[in-house]
Amino acid sequence: MNLGPLRHSQLKKMAKSPRHFLSHQERAAKWLDKGSGAHSAILGGKRLAVWDKLSDKGNQCPRRGKDYDAFEAENKDALILLPDEYEQVARMAEAVQNCPDALRVLEGVREKTILWDAQGRICRGTPDVDGGSFVTELKTTKDANPRKFQWDSLRFCYHGALAWYQDGLTLQPGRREIPSEAYIVAVESFEPHDVVVYQVPERALEAGRRANRLWFEMVRQCEESGQFPGYSQSVVELGFPESDDIEIVGAEEEAA
Repeated sequence: MNLGPLRHSQLKKMAKSPRHFLSHQERAAKWLDKGSGAHSAILGGKRLAVWDKLSDKGNQCPRRGKDYDAFEAENKDALILLPDEYEQVARMAEAVQNCPDALRVLEGVREKTILWDAQGRICRGTPDVDGGSFVTELKTTKDANPRKFQWDSLRFCYHGALAWYQDGLTLQPGRREIPSEAYIVAVESFEPHDVVVYQVPERALEAGRRANRLWFEMVRQCEESGQFPGYSQSVVELGFPESDDIEIVGAEEEAA
């Protein structure tokens, strides 16, 4: 059982369970957020179109209805943003343009999809920037503070994605340079749109690479067996504190 070219966004779902990996699919939203718009504005992707139609009362019209459908049809090649989203995207792009360190590590081949063979399994990746000797990811974030962003990076496995791209680029036919360095350009999505350039240390890349190898082997085993189990295949005892004196905390209603 082969599910097609393996992407890192899919691979990392193995950290939850093989069943979550199997169910993961890229879902195309009817409209994309300002993070996608910032990528296009900064990296030169799709053009941006602004839905700025107002109602008779002077309010912004929602992204639905016959008028919006017609606007969407006329802008099939564009990312459609609301005016306030576009303004924020423009300010984020300006902040990045005013950061020399960011511009330096965003110089290179941008958003080019690559394919490679790993033990007979086709893998796929689209690094934001292939700079030859380095690879860079552009991330929009609510908080670029180094004390906070390091945990977001671990949570979303940015180091694993960068290691994935490094390995894929290294295996490209005719490749002359090995991308030995990795960077993240983090730009805040709210004022003052601060920009921080992070160099990802080798120990973090190796940790990401080890996780990738583990998940990759799990994928191979599941595909060979055709079995993609969930969290558990048997009854599990509910974990509970050892103490007999257990405080009841937050008697909230359970989710429907």
